[in-house]
Amino acid sequence: MRENGCKRWSMGLKFVQWQINVSVHETTGQSPFKVTFGEEPRIGLESYILPKSLVDAAKTEEEIEEFLTSHEANDEDSLNRDGKNYDENES
Repeated sequence: MRENGCKRWSMGLKFVQWQINVSVHETTGQSPFKVTFGEEPRIGLESYILPKSLVDAAKTEEEIEEFLTSHEANDEDSLNRDGKNYDENES
């Protein structure tokens, strides 16, 4: 926690827990994550289910990241709009 300047134990503990859960343990020869879910965790772009056409059309990883960022922003805008509409209808 000192290395990354984190002073909140609760935040640092998440990273420690993650490392324990994805590290191979001597007893099982597998990570606790794999034992529980049957596969190693997917992180980064691997964790998204992307349309094949997008992956084929993208020339760089940055293009895929831009696509995901714009869709996340659209999803957030949609949620905010839906919440506002709900609040207006409840009044």
